[in-house]
Amino acid sequence: MSLAKRIVPNSGLTIDPATGQMLIATLEGEMRAGVGDWIIRGVQGEFYPIKPDIFEATYEEVAA
Repeated sequence: MSLAKRIVPNSGLTIDPATGQMLIATLEGEMRAGVGDWIIRGVQGEFYPIKPDIFEATYEEVAA
C-alpha cells in the first residue's frame, strides 16, 4: 500500500499491523524501522530510521 493511501498520523509514524515494523514518513518517502534500529530527527524535524552499525559509525556519545 502506498503512503498516499495509508492514514498517517501527524507524527508521521505508524505501525504496520502485518509485520510489526514501524513505518516512518520521511522527506524521501516511506521507510521501515525494525527492532534495534535507531530513529533520528533531521534538521527539519523529520524522522529517519538508521541501522545500529551506521549510527555507531556516524555519531558519538556526549556527556550529559
